[in-house]
Amino acid sequence: MKGIKVVASILIASSVLGICSCTKPPKNRTVESIAEERVIEDSRLVSVEEEEASNGHLYYHYVFESRERDLTYEIIARPVTTGFGGYWEEICYDEGVRDYYRDDLMKVIEACPFYMDNPKANLEDDILFYIDTDEDAREVARVLAKCNEIVSDQLNYTPDADLTDPKIMKYKIRVIPGNLRDKVFSYSEYDAYVYVLNGLDDEEKIYNRIRFNVNPDI
Repeated sequence: MKGIKVVASILIASSVLGICSCTKPPKNRTVESIAEERVIEDSRLVSVEEEEASNGHLYYHYVFESRERDLTYEIIARPVTTGFGGYWEEICYDEGVRDYYRDDLMKVIEACPFYMDNPKANLEDDILFYIDTDEDAREVARVLAKCNEIVSDQLNYTPDADLTDPKIMKYKIRVIPGNLRDKVFSYSEYDAYVYVLNGLDDEEKIYNRIRFNVNPDI
């Protein structure tokens, strides 16, 4: 992954595995066991990095590397600040997977004229397309089918996994009617226009999902 990310809240797309009651950070072997039990892809621990958060607490980033490809991810140990203290561990394998495919996906997505990097959206990694006509929906469906082809590679490393599972990847695409370009949505309002890459759907199936999102004013 590209640098250490300070995470201010528990990520929905990550797995909280439990609490270690020790006052010191978890031992390497403890975290390696978590990876062996909870991460399907075979990986190994390559480094441990310490980070001081803005609140003064120390976080420990256990960096893992896939044995099968050039993919890295972290398990982050965070201090428990109430009760008996200790640490809880968060698996960020999903972030590593999204990082792994991001560049290839963005090459395809950014070439589509209906893609918009909308600063009003404030949706982190989510991708936005705005469509006006049925022809626009067809083109976006073609692009998203190519994206599904790219991420289908993940099934080689996590066979039978559901790629919409937030613990695996969950790459959200939002296809929005063009008449709503200037609307500032709440995060939940965006959910009405979500398509999640799954590595399976072809162009026709995607088109049938998003064709109802064309601009009703045209």
